[in-house]
Amino acid sequence: MHRKIEETPGREKMLIRLKELRLERGYSMTQAARKIFSHPDTYNRYEKGIREIPLDSLMLLAKTYDCSLDYLAGVSDRPRKYGR
Repeated sequence: MHRKIEETPGREKMLIRLKELRLERGYSMTQAARKIFSHPDTYNRYEKGIREIPLDSLMLLAKTYDCSLDYLAGVSDRPRKYGR
């Protein structure tokens, strides 16, 4: 059994943003998982906050959703394009 990682306001914002970005692009969890070369169950755990997201996966998510890592992580509210 997995236990949920401790919630912080910034982390909660990131999890909400992760789901919103996925839904805005019309991806299922399985489709999003494939975009970052992950198993759907693993992606599900990322989105629910049960598992930490590795940096390489965060970078692929930012590229997939065409946003900055700051925006994806909830540090910034400006959805700048990936890599800018």
